[in-house]
Amino acid sequence: MLRRMSKAFSGRTIDTITLFTAPECNLNCPYCFTRERRQQRGHIEFSKWQNVIYQAKEIGARWVVFAGPGEPLLGDISLRLIEYANSLAMRSVIFTNGILVTRDTAQFLYKNNVYTTIKVHSFNPAIYDFLAGKANATEWVDYRYSYKGKDLFHSVPLGLKILLDEAGGLGLKKQKNSLRLESVITKHNLSCLIDVARFAKAHNLGILLETLIVSDDEKIRDLVPVDKEYSIVYNELSKVLGWRFALGQRMTGCEIRKNPVIWENGDMALCFIESASIGNIRANSLRELWATRLKLRERMLQKKSLFGFRNCLGREYTK
Repeated sequence: MLRRMSKAFSGRTIDTITLFTAPECNLNCPYCFTRERRQQRGHIEFSKWQNVIYQAKEIGARWVVFAGPGEPLLGDISLRLIEYANSLAMRSVIFTNGILVTRDTAQFLYKNNVYTTIKVHSFNPAIYDFLAGKANATEWVDYRYSYKGKDLFHSVPLGLKILLDEAGGLGLKKQKNSLRLESVITKHNLSCLIDVARFAKAHNLGILLETLIVSDDEKIRDLVPVDKEYSIVYNELSKVLGWRFALGQRMTGCEIRKNPVIWENGDMALCFIESASIGNIRANSLRELWATRLKLRERMLQKKSLFGFRNCLGREYTK
């Protein structure tokens, strides 16, 4: 154990591997920064992904993250790989828009001990559709719950309702470790984020709040809140989510960058956003690629936060 801890602190072992196994998407989100990558060809096939997961396990990984660049539930590759990872006693994380979630899907995810992150930018259908880039993007259902002794009632996406229903028997602690809400912060959903935060708090769910990945795309820049709006919503969210939220936003460093990231074409990248000339999994073993990755020097983070919200090297890379 001491030997393994020594490796961990020296950066020579890994804990997680992030895979971009889903090249297609069922939405057209205006803030998407991977649209061009989804249009490229030469994606990795299932058997190679399976081998990558096995290699990751061999060098210490306990977690597998399925993150896009499209929708992981579109097709069965990600689900088959989740099942394979579970057979290796590895736990999976999936990022999904939730639109394709059925009861069978939810049961599969919980059975395979998956930590599901579902995008919910707003409980307002019109704003939800705008940020999904698609009219009538999801089905809505009425939902009632209690928050601080008050009964609240509004519509929620059907996929979220199904995930909550199927998580009902897990217990509060396991439920929090199995389901999380994700919201991207834009000028269009600022007034909605408090409701999303209250919903997460009422249901003992995790919540991931992301500032926009700003590129040269003017359409994405037009979605960015002004400085004062960022500050106001940060203060309001802190009141709902408490000190753990505020502390989390001040943490620097990126767990994704501390571990291997394999893009849909097989390239090892630095993170979701930033590519690098490290090599491709088709030509090199994961161990070889990771050894090369560890030799790269990281840039220094220029700003630790964006008006209270956590910043990262990937966001600074795109500016």
